[in-house]
Amino acid sequence: SEVRLDPSLSSTSDNGSLIIHPNAISLCWRPDSSSLAISTMDANVNDKPLRRLRTYHRTTLQLLSLSKEEDGSGRDVPNLLPVTPTWAPAGCSHYVGAIQSSRPLSAKSSRARPPSMQVAFMEPNGLRHRECKIHNTLVAKVEKEDLIGIAFNLEGDLLAVTSRVTSTKNDAEQYCYGKVQFYHRSNYHWYLKYELRYDGNTSGVSSHAVVSCVKFSDEDPYKVMVALHRQAEKEEVEWRE
Repeated sequence: SEVRLDPSLSSTSDNGSLIIHPNAISLCWRPDSSSLAISTMDANVNDKPLRRLRTYHRTTLQLLSLSKEEDGSGRDVPNLLPVTPTWAPAGCSHYVGAIQSSRPLSAKSSRARPPSMQVAFMEPNGLRHRECKIHNTLVAKVEKEDLIGIAFNLEGDLLAVTSRVTSTKNDAEQYCYGKVQFYHRSNYHWYLKYELRYDGNTSGVSSHAVVSCVKFSDEDPYKVMVALHRQAEKEEVEWRE
Protein backbone atom coordinates (compact mmCIF):
# COMPACT_ATOMS: atom_id res chain seq x y z
CA SER A 1 0.00 0.00 0.00
CA GLU A 2 1.10 3.55 -0.60
CA VAL A 3 1.74 6.19 2.04
CA ARG A 4 -0.22 9.21 0.78
CA LEU A 5 -0.41 11.41 3.87
CA ASP A 6 1.97 14.35 3.96
CA PRO A 7 5.03 13.31 6.01
CA SER A 8 5.62 15.51 9.04
CA LEU A 9 8.82 15.61 11.04
CA SER A 10 8.91 15.89 14.80
CA SER A 11 9.55 19.39 16.09
CA THR A 12 10.53 21.05 19.34
CA SER A 13 8.39 23.49 21.32
CA ASP A 14 9.56 26.61 23.11
CA ASN A 15 10.20 24.69 26.31
CA GLY A 16 12.42 22.18 24.52
CA SER A 17 10.01 19.25 24.66
CA LEU A 18 9.52 17.02 21.65
CA ILE A 19 6.25 17.40 19.75
CA ILE A 20 5.40 14.40 17.56
CA HIS A 21 2.96 14.90 14.69
CA PRO A 22 0.34 12.12 14.37
CA ASN A 23 1.44 11.48 10.78
CA ALA A 24 5.18 11.52 11.51
CA ILE A 25 7.43 9.00 9.74
CA SER A 26 10.22 7.54 11.86
CA LEU A 27 12.77 4.74 11.64
CA CYS A 28 15.33 2.79 13.63
CA TRP A 29 18.21 0.54 12.61
CA ARG A 30 18.81 -3.01 13.75
CA PRO A 31 21.92 -2.97 15.99
CA ASP A 32 24.00 -4.81 13.38
CA SER A 33 22.73 -2.40 10.65
CA SER A 34 21.51 -5.27 8.48
CA SER A 35 17.98 -3.90 8.26
CA LEU A 36 15.81 -1.02 9.38
CA ALA A 37 12.29 -0.57 10.70
CA ILE A 38 10.07 2.27 9.44
CA SER A 39 6.89 3.47 11.15
CA THR A 40 4.39 5.19 8.83
CA MET A 41 0.75 6.20 8.79
CA ASP A 42 -0.91 4.49 5.82
CA ALA A 43 -3.72 6.60 4.39
CA ASN A 44 -6.32 3.99 3.44
CA VAL A 45 -6.51 0.67 5.29
CA ASN A 46 -10.11 -0.57 5.33
CA ASP A 47 -11.21 3.02 4.60
CA LYS A 48 -9.31 4.60 7.49
CA PRO A 49 -5.70 5.59 8.28
CA LEU A 50 -3.58 3.06 10.15
CA ARG A 51 -0.02 3.18 11.48
CA ARG A 52 2.13 0.24 10.43
CA LEU A 53 5.66 -0.90 11.12
CA ARG A 54 7.67 -2.35 8.24
CA THR A 55 11.21 -3.73 8.15
CA TYR A 56 13.46 -3.59 5.08
CA HIS A 57 16.77 -5.15 4.07
CA ARG A 58 19.59 -2.62 4.22
CA THR A 59 21.05 -3.05 0.74
CA THR A 60 18.19 -4.43 -1.37
CA LEU A 61 15.34 -2.56 0.40
CA GLN A 62 13.37 -5.81 0.19
CA LEU A 63 10.32 -5.77 2.47
CA LEU A 64 11.05 -8.25 5.27
CA SER A 65 8.05 -7.91 7.53
CA LEU A 66 4.85 -6.00 8.29
CA SER A 67 3.44 -5.57 11.80
CA LYS A 68 0.68 -8.16 12.40
CA GLU A 69 -1.04 -9.81 15.35
CA GLU A 70 0.44 -13.14 16.44
CA ASP A 71 -2.85 -15.10 16.45
CA GLY A 72 -2.58 -16.05 12.78
CA SER A 73 -5.59 -13.95 11.77
CA GLY A 74 -3.52 -11.62 9.60
CA ARG A 75 -4.90 -8.59 11.46
CA ASP A 76 -2.81 -5.44 11.67
CA VAL A 77 -1.51 -4.37 15.07
CA PRO A 78 -3.91 -1.54 16.04
CA ASN A 79 -3.32 1.83 17.67
CA LEU A 80 0.44 2.15 17.20
CA LEU A 81 1.65 5.65 18.11
CA PRO A 82 4.06 7.87 16.13
CA VAL A 83 6.84 7.57 18.75
CA THR A 84 10.09 6.44 17.09
CA PRO A 85 10.44 2.64 17.45
CA THR A 86 13.49 1.02 19.02
CA TRP A 87 15.31 -2.15 18.00
CA ALA A 88 16.41 -4.51 20.75
CA PRO A 89 19.83 -6.21 20.72
CA ALA A 90 20.39 -9.95 20.29
CA GLY A 91 19.92 -10.51 24.03
CA CYS A 92 16.26 -9.58 23.56
CA SER A 93 15.74 -11.63 20.37
CA HIS A 94 16.05 -8.57 18.11
CA TYR A 95 12.49 -7.42 18.83
CA VAL A 96 11.32 -4.06 17.51
CA GLY A 97 9.52 -2.10 20.23
CA ALA A 98 6.73 0.36 19.42
CA ILE A 99 4.30 2.27 21.64
CA GLN A 100 0.73 0.97 21.44
CA SER A 101 -2.44 2.47 22.95
CA SER A 102 -5.42 0.47 24.18
CA ARG A 103 -7.70 2.56 21.97
CA PRO A 104 -7.45 5.22 19.24
CA LEU A 105 -6.39 8.62 20.55
CA SER A 106 -8.51 11.70 19.93
CA ALA A 107 -9.29 15.02 21.59
CA LYS A 108 -12.46 13.49 23.01
CA SER A 109 -10.71 10.42 24.37
CA SER A 110 -7.95 12.50 25.96
CA ARG A 111 -10.55 14.32 28.07
CA ALA A 112 -12.04 11.02 29.22
CA ARG A 113 -10.25 8.31 31.14
CA PRO A 114 -6.72 8.07 29.69
CA PRO A 115 -6.04 4.89 27.68
CA SER A 116 -3.54 2.34 28.88
CA MET A 117 -0.18 2.22 27.08
CA GLN A 118 2.35 -0.49 26.41
CA VAL A 119 5.49 -1.16 24.41
CA ALA A 120 4.49 -3.85 21.92
CA PHE A 121 7.30 -6.07 20.63
CA MET A 122 7.39 -7.25 17.02
CA GLU A 123 9.49 -10.29 16.09
CA PRO A 124 11.74 -10.25 12.99
CA ASN A 125 8.83 -11.78 11.04
CA GLY A 126 6.60 -8.85 12.05
CA LEU A 127 4.33 -10.76 14.44
CA ARG A 128 3.58 -9.03 17.72
CA HIS A 129 4.92 -11.08 20.63
CA ARG A 130 4.67 -9.97 24.27
CA GLU A 131 4.65 -6.42 25.61
CA CYS A 132 5.82 -4.14 28.40
CA LYS A 133 2.88 -2.47 30.11
CA ILE A 134 3.57 1.18 30.99
CA HIS A 135 2.54 2.22 34.49
CA ASN A 136 0.55 5.42 34.94
CA THR A 137 2.04 7.23 37.97
CA LEU A 138 0.42 10.63 37.40
CA VAL A 139 -1.96 12.64 39.53
CA ALA A 140 -5.44 12.20 38.05
CA LYS A 141 -7.20 15.19 36.40
CA VAL A 142 -4.32 17.65 36.88
CA GLU A 143 -1.63 15.95 34.78
CA LYS A 144 -1.56 14.74 31.16
CA GLU A 145 1.21 12.53 29.81
CA ASP A 146 2.57 12.21 26.26
CA LEU A 147 5.06 9.44 25.53
CA ILE A 148 7.95 10.71 23.42
CA GLY A 149 10.68 8.04 23.42
CA ILE A 150 11.75 4.47 24.16
CA ALA A 151 15.23 2.92 24.24
CA PHE A 152 16.91 -0.42 25.05
CA ASN A 153 20.29 -0.84 26.74
CA LEU A 154 23.02 -2.99 25.18
CA GLU A 155 21.97 -6.12 27.06
CA GLY A 156 18.31 -5.75 26.16
CA ASP A 157 17.21 -6.16 29.78
CA LEU A 158 16.52 -2.49 30.50
CA LEU A 159 13.96 -0.38 28.70
CA ALA A 160 13.70 3.39 29.19
CA VAL A 161 10.34 5.06 28.50
CA THR A 162 10.43 8.88 28.25
CA SER A 163 7.40 11.13 28.53
CA ARG A 164 6.40 14.78 28.67
CA VAL A 165 3.92 15.63 31.44
CA THR A 166 1.69 18.71 31.30
CA SER A 167 0.65 19.70 34.81
CA THR A 168 -1.80 22.31 36.05
CA LYS A 169 -1.30 24.18 39.30
CA ASN A 170 -3.49 26.77 40.98
CA ASP A 171 -6.29 25.69 38.63
CA ALA A 172 -4.86 27.83 35.85
CA GLU A 173 -1.11 27.84 35.28
CA GLN A 174 0.31 25.03 33.18
CA TYR A 175 3.88 23.80 32.93
CA CYS A 176 5.67 20.80 31.42
CA TYR A 177 8.21 18.47 32.95
CA GLY A 178 9.96 15.29 31.89
CA LYS A 179 9.75 11.78 33.23
CA VAL A 180 11.80 8.64 32.55
CA GLN A 181 10.71 5.18 33.66
CA PHE A 182 13.09 2.20 33.67
CA TYR A 183 11.70 -1.30 33.16
CA HIS A 184 13.74 -4.45 33.86
CA ARG A 185 13.21 -7.76 32.07
CA SER A 186 13.09 -10.96 34.11
CA ASN A 187 11.68 -14.32 32.95
CA TYR A 188 10.17 -12.71 29.85
CA HIS A 189 8.26 -10.12 31.87
CA TRP A 190 8.97 -6.43 32.33
CA TYR A 191 8.81 -4.70 35.71
CA LEU A 192 8.92 -0.99 36.53
CA LYS A 193 11.99 -0.56 38.75
CA TYR A 194 12.80 3.15 38.83
CA GLU A 195 11.38 6.49 37.83
CA LEU A 196 13.05 9.86 37.31
CA ARG A 197 10.66 12.79 37.54
CA TYR A 198 11.93 16.30 36.75
CA ASP A 199 9.07 18.28 38.27
CA GLY A 200 11.21 20.44 40.54
CA ASN A 201 10.45 18.32 43.59
CA THR A 202 12.45 15.17 42.86
CA SER A 203 15.55 13.91 40.99
CA GLY A 204 17.78 16.66 42.39
CA VAL A 205 16.65 19.30 39.85
CA SER A 206 15.73 22.62 41.47
CA SER A 207 13.07 23.54 38.88
CA HIS A 208 10.97 21.61 36.41
CA ALA A 209 12.69 20.50 33.20
CA VAL A 210 11.77 18.50 30.13
CA VAL A 211 13.78 15.54 28.87
CA SER A 212 15.30 16.09 25.43
CA CYS A 213 17.28 12.84 25.11
CA VAL A 214 17.90 9.53 26.89
CA LYS A 215 20.99 7.56 25.82
CA PHE A 216 22.33 4.33 27.29
CA SER A 217 26.11 3.99 27.43
CA ASP A 218 27.82 2.13 24.59
CA GLU A 219 30.32 0.65 27.09
CA ASP A 220 28.40 0.05 30.32
CA PRO A 221 24.84 -1.21 29.64
CA TYR A 222 23.71 -0.07 33.08
CA LYS A 223 24.64 3.58 32.73
CA VAL A 224 22.35 6.06 31.03
CA MET A 225 22.60 9.78 30.26
CA VAL A 226 19.49 11.93 30.54
CA ALA A 227 19.71 15.30 28.79
CA LEU A 228 17.46 18.07 30.14
CA HIS A 229 16.36 21.23 28.38
CA ARG A 230 16.59 23.43 31.46
CA GLN A 231 19.98 25.21 31.22
CA ALA A 232 21.38 22.32 29.15
CA GLU A 233 21.62 20.11 32.19
CA LYS A 234 22.42 16.43 32.02
CA GLU A 235 22.35 13.62 34.53
CA GLU A 236 24.08 10.26 34.54
CA VAL A 237 22.26 7.38 36.18
CA GLU A 238 23.70 3.97 36.99
CA TRP A 239 21.58 0.85 37.39
CA ARG A 240 22.57 -1.69 40.05
CA GLU A 241 20.41 -4.52 41.38
